[in-house]
Amino acid sequence: EEPDSKRPSCAAEGTRVAVLGGGCFGTAMAQLLARNGYCVTMWVRNSEVREQINGHRRNPTYLPGIELHERIKAVQGLAAAVEGAALVAIAVPTPFLRETFAQNRDSLPTKVPLVLLSKGIENGTLQTPLEILREELPGKYGKCVCAVSGLSFAREIAQGLPTNVTCASECQEAAGGAEQSDVLRVHDLGHKGGGVQGCPQ
Repeated sequence: EEPDSKRPSCAAEGTRVAVLGGGCFGTAMAQLLARNGYCVTMWVRNSEVREQINGHRRNPTYLPGIELHERIKAVQGLAAAVEGAALVAIAVPTPFLRETFAQNRDSLPTKVPLVLLSKGIENGTLQTPLEILREELPGKYGKCVCAVSGLSFAREIAQGLPTNVTCASECQEAAGGAEQSDVLRVHDLGHKGGGVQGCPQ
């Protein structure tokens, strides 16, 4: 059975979620979420990529050959992308993560899972994406952040192939929110969030 033929879950159907980042992994996650019944708003800074996503249901720049779901739309502003979102998936490349959230630290919704998909370390500080977010976001967001990582590939995710990842957070509710969102098949690692971001993607 093709993934798109599956009936969305009652919990997902019509629920709005946001994906920050219009690269290959952000686009793949948006596709997966849309397939699972969510209404996905992507924050995409590149105007040409936004036009391709909204006008042609494709992202040939970062994920060529994949037809994107009709429940995905791309917007220019981060605040517009996260408005009313029940979950925010963060796929901003690590070199741009600090600047992005320093400029938008008051735009994120509170009391919803912030699912951090960025990997690697920041040049200069050698900090992980999770450590960067803890520095740049006010304390009210701290318990909402969880880190997701694993041996996953954007094209396979976009195609609906089975994928397993690991989720880590200091707060069980945040990790549970990510698992309940059907983002992927998630294995909860508990509170050790920094180490999980060393996993390859």
